[in-house]
Amino acid sequence: MSAAPACRDLLRQAAERGEPLGRMARALGELLDPYGAAELQRAALDALGRGVPHVSAVRLALERRRLQRHDPPPVAVPLPPQGGPGAHHGIPAQNPARPAMSPAPQPSGITQGLTLLIDPHWSPEQALAVVKLLDDLRARIWAHYELALQARLRDDRTTALDINGVDDPPF
Repeated sequence: MSAAPACRDLLRQAAERGEPLGRMARALGELLDPYGAAELQRAALDALGRGVPHVSAVRLALERRRLQRHDPPPVAVPLPPQGGPGAHHGIPAQNPARPAMSPAPQPSGITQGLTLLIDPHWSPEQALAVVKLLDDLRARIWAHYELALQARLRDDRTTALDINGVDDPPF
C-alpha cells in the first residue's frame, strides 16, 4: 500500500482489533484504481481519525467526498449475459460417496430461517459483481445510519471491564 501509506496504519489498527487482514487489504487495493491514491489516502486518514479501522469506513469517506464533488460513481463491473460463455445449465450430479456439506455458519449468528441458495456455477466476474453490489449496499446503509451503527457497535463491544472503570485488563 505504498500509494496510500495511511492504509498501512489502517491495517495495523485492524490487526490489533483482530480483524482478518487478507480480505481487507484486497478490498483497499480494489479501491485504488477507481478512486486514486490521493483520495484513498484521504479516506484512510478519515477512517483512522474516526477510530474506525475498517474498509467500510474508507468506502464511506470515499463516497462522501465523491458526492461532495458531484462526481459520477465508479464504473461497475458488468455481468456477462445469462447463457453466455461459461454458463452451466442443469443441476450437477451429487456424489453419493460424499454427503452434502452442511451450510457454513452465518457471520450474523442466525441459525434458523430460509436457506439462501447461490448458483455454484457463477463465473468469477459474476461473483465479483455481486460482492461489489453488496459492498455498495453496505456503504449506502452505513452512510445513512453511520452514527447509530457506531453507537450500536460500541455498545456491543463494551465489556464489564470497560463499564467498571478498570484501566488495566488482567492479562
